[in-house]
Amino acid sequence: MAGSPYAAAQALQQLAGEDGRRELRPDELRYALGTLEPEQLLSDLPATVGRIAQTLLTAERRLSQCELADRADVSTQTVRNYRDRLEALDLIRVDENGCQL
Repeated sequence: MAGSPYAAAQALQQLAGEDGRRELRPDELRYALGTLEPEQLLSDLPATVGRIAQTLLTAERRLSQCELADRADVSTQTVRNYRDRLEALDLIRVDENGCQL
C-alpha cells in the first residue's frame, strides 16, 4: 500500500519504539499508514486513489460513497471508477453500510 520502502519505513516510525521484536497489530499498521500523505499511498495508481485510501485509513467508521468522495475531495464518479480495482486488491470492502478499508 505504501508507494515505496521509504514511505513504509516513514509510516512505521510513527509507532512507539519497542525493546523487543513483536507482531504489528492491524490497527497499528492502519494508523501508521494513515500518517502518510496521499501521494505516498498506492503510487502506481492516480493520486486520487491515494486520497481515497488515506481517507479510508483515517476514518473511524464505514463511509458511504458520498461521504468518502466528500472527505477525499474527489467526485463520486472517481470513487465508482476505482472501487472495483480497490476491491480486487482486497483493499476495501463495500456493503450496504458503506466502504471500509
